[in-house]
Amino acid sequence: CEGSVHLEQVTGEQVALLAAFGAGLAYLRSRTDSVFPGMLVHGLFNTVALVAAVWGAPQPGSILRACVGLLSALPQL
Repeated sequence: CEGSVHLEQVTGEQVALLAAFGAGLAYLRSRTDSVFPGMLVHGLFNTVALVAAVWGAPQPGSILRACVGLLSALPQL
């Protein structure tokens, strides 16, 4: 719900990727029984988005792929 305030600024493809990201964070929360791994991934997401916005236009999905890479690097819980 919180992200819906930004919907006028994004394309349909970006909405789908952000929805998948949110679902991934929810899944991570359910698997770990902790909000902290999701906070780490969300922070990485925002950091990559900020760096990409400052240094160049991000490709759709590049931020999501970075976060998925981080998730796979976390130890299996």
